[in-house]
Amino acid sequence: MSFQRRTRLCDACQANITNAVRIKCAVCDDAEYCVDCFAQGKEAGGTHKATHDYRVMDRLSFPILESDWGADEELLFVEGLKTCGMGNWAAIADHIGTKTKEQCESHYLNAFINSPHWPLPVCVDVQRACIATRRRIHPPSRDDGNQPSNHEIVGYMPGRLEFEQECENEAENSVKDLVFYEDDADEDMGKHLKITLLNIYNAKLDRREARKKLILERGLLEYRKNQANERKLAKEDRDLLNRCKVFAKMMTKEDFDEFVEGLINERRIRRRIAELQEYRQNGIRTESAAAAYERQKEQRVSSRCAASKQHWPVISIMRVKATST
Repeated sequence: MSFQRRTRLCDACQANITNAVRIKCAVCDDAEYCVDCFAQGKEAGGTHKATHDYRVMDRLSFPILESDWGADEELLFVEGLKTCGMGNWAAIADHIGTKTKEQCESHYLNAFINSPHWPLPVCVDVQRACIATRRRIHPPSRDDGNQPSNHEIVGYMPGRLEFEQECENEAENSVKDLVFYEDDADEDMGKHLKITLLNIYNAKLDRREARKKLILERGLLEYRKNQANERKLAKEDRDLLNRCKVFAKMMTKEDFDEFVEGLINERRIRRRIAELQEYRQNGIRTESAAAAYERQKEQRVSSRCAASKQHWPVISIMRVKATST
């Protein structure tokens, strides 16, 4: 049976909002506004205030089976049953976006299974039904960082703590067709060969786990942070750190950091000792004299570089003349 829907007007501008998205006050029963008037904070009078709670009402927000389920939610519910499978309430709730898995299961039992006209549901009176409380329940946000292409280390999935390409990635191929039978004798060479293959496979798994443990415990996945810390070091210290990384898997993180820090300090101390020996050979005994010596040294180096640059064109011209003759 068809019904005539009443015309809805905006309380502020009196525009027809029957077939448009409208804003309904959750405190005042009869206060409805268009989107433009709501955005401007208009108050048509009476007890309604712009600070009241509100609900966004669209064209399909009227109920058809239960008073707290809109028509748009019913469509998404049926679509979720088809795509996610019967009984997969968590996935169906995620598909709807405004209901929990408990609400989806309860709605299916009440509206469909327990219907007196089963297998047909019982429709509510659309004219008199009203949506009392339609709280939008935001679904859990999907962590895009779990995708292997969205992490700063390409191929790493942080949600699973796995890599798209693992160490010893083809290890399972050696045992994928391995089968043990009850009648295999202990002295059978075939059984010993199978056990050997399993031991090799377990060794590969141990190497894979050790490699992953090293990467996770040392924070090697924080590539940008590690790169920024290395840029703070001098070039010689950075080269020393890169040469020492081969020893990282033989030590704990604390021991390796202490080891590298000790080598860097040793390099700096040796460099300082060489500077002090140079000062002594040139008769320098005070810090002020050392600073003046360093300034004069830089001036000599810069003047020598400038002089060598001035001779480059002359040398090139002489070479051209020599080749032409």
